[in-house]
Amino acid sequence: MVVLNPKYKPLFAGETRFYIIIGGRGSGKSFGAGTFTCLLSFEEGQRILYTRQTMSSAHLSIIPEFKEKIELMDADGKFAVNKTEIANLDSGSDIIFKGIQSSSGSNTAQLKSLTGISCWLVDEAEELVQEDVFDKVNLSVRQKGVQNRVIIMLNPAKKKHWIYKRFFEPFNIPNRFNGVVGNVTYIHTTYLDNLDNLDPSFIEEMEQLKLTNLRKYNHLGMGDWVDNDEEQALWKDALIVATRSITAPPLRRIVVAIDPAVTSKDTSDETGIVVAGLGVDNRLYVLEDLTGRYTPAQWSTAAVAAFNKWKADRIIGEVNNGGDLIEATLRTVDRNIPYRGVHATRDKFTRAEPVASLWETGQASIVGRLVELEYEMTTWEAKKGQKSPNRIDALVWAAAELMPDLTKPKRNTAAVRSMFG
Repeated sequence: MVVLNPKYKPLFAGETRFYIIIGGRGSGKSFGAGTFTCLLSFEEGQRILYTRQTMSSAHLSIIPEFKEKIELMDADGKFAVNKTEIANLDSGSDIIFKGIQSSSGSNTAQLKSLTGISCWLVDEAEELVQEDVFDKVNLSVRQKGVQNRVIIMLNPAKKKHWIYKRFFEPFNIPNRFNGVVGNVTYIHTTYLDNLDNLDPSFIEEMEQLKLTNLRKYNHLGMGDWVDNDEEQALWKDALIVATRSITAPPLRRIVVAIDPAVTSKDTSDETGIVVAGLGVDNRLYVLEDLTGRYTPAQWSTAAVAAFNKWKADRIIGEVNNGGDLIEATLRTVDRNIPYRGVHATRDKFTRAEPVASLWETGQASIVGRLVELEYEMTTWEAKKGQKSPNRIDALVWAAAELMPDLTKPKRNTAAVRSMFG
């Protein structure tokens, strides 16, 4: 049985063309929109296009999620499923799964050539940074005889994003707004709307985040738009999106980097744990972010588990605070783990700047999406003297281990950076 959050009722009853679903982590928006899409397919004449910015293997990622919803509706026998499409056998309607960006380039021409589209669901829309791409596909949603819908679903982004500039700013739409303005229905959800479906540890982590970093809590937890000075941030959103990789190539080396918190209290800093690899193409690939508030026993177990999962070559530990304790703690989990301690001799901004430049020069990628790491990369206003988050610190140590020559601070980094805007 499927029970939907009442906030999604406008999807069924609304008459607008655009529906914007925005919310924080754990809000259940993917479940709500996906369930609506399955139910919509029971109407005759519906051809639903479901896109993400990158979607290499829908049958391995998105389609299993939809099959779960079909099972919850007790409708298994009413759908035919293949690798890129789900057809409703009762109505003849179908759901088509496509990536806006493929490994070989843009799919825009292919998408806008699709005929009979009545509903377009743009998942992870914050990744779509080109408004003209949206416009081209939007104009293809024009099926006669049915209501045409464009559903824009996203995690909160920065206010400079074209979605905010187009749908929010001109109409003074506030954070956490639910309602209709013009031809747009706004649906805002948070994890607080989805508590029954969340693990208690996630809820606890959100509540601790509220106490320790209200700005981050409001953005990631409550789904608020962020207003920050991008000129003060080392990493830019557009560069992270443009360099994102669907998968990693064969990797020559893989390391797990740890930036441990000094204490393990509820209000302590997080322990940064980031896994990264050096590809055969000599590029940096960020593979996983396991950062969290851990006791020493917990972070050492998490780091060793990541080492084994990724078949890594070494664990790197920042020893300025932990000293020999890091190695000793790791060896209580695995006495033979390959480990090397690293010691900071420069300030964090100086160490992070050449790592950020790897994205500017196209020499680094995040594989998939690492939401919290990306948030910290693009909101750390280092030039204002903000303390660097532990995720970034772990990332910097991993990059320095894998690409030591390219991550050494240079005397004239400002001149190099200016070449890239």
